[in-house]
Amino acid sequence: MTGTNSNPKILNFPAEFTRRLGFYGGTLVLLAALGLPACTGSPFWISYKSPEKLKEVADLDLCHAYRFALDHNTNLQNVAAEINRRGLLTEDEWTDIRFQKIRKGMSLCGLYAAWGPPLAFSRVSAPPGTPDSPHRQFIYRHHTLSTPVYVYTRNGTIQRWENSAE
Repeated sequence: MTGTNSNPKILNFPAEFTRRLGFYGGTLVLLAALGLPACTGSPFWISYKSPEKLKEVADLDLCHAYRFALDHNTNLQNVAAEINRRGLLTEDEWTDIRFQKIRKGMSLCGLYAAWGPPLAFSRVSAPPGTPDSPHRQFIYRHHTLSTPVYVYTRNGTIQRWENSAE
């Protein structure tokens, strides 16, 4: 008997497991097992929120959700409309985001919408000769580069970036 199990204590996963739980139960367990976003604050769920519920989402979470929705061909319209309602991006930033490009002076929202969230970030000391305002370093592994890219921001805008190989 090929494909069946003669021992009733052994479960043939995932077909037998899904059959026992039913389609929806098996799908939910499978999604959880794969680690797909289950938190209502994840970019996946944010991208499916109603326009009214999107008003409650933090700015950077909204910008991250836009990148996620763009990458996964999911619900962009409501997220983009909320970003526009808040005035988080300029027309030039929208153009750059379409091509996954960043530029000096771009907002953090633009950075998150263009490249998604960083792998890591930290506060860094202000370079000599610059005002002592919050500086942050964001570390990305961009899809077109094999080495990390370090993006430096001050007061919520991109000041510069560098490839670690430079």
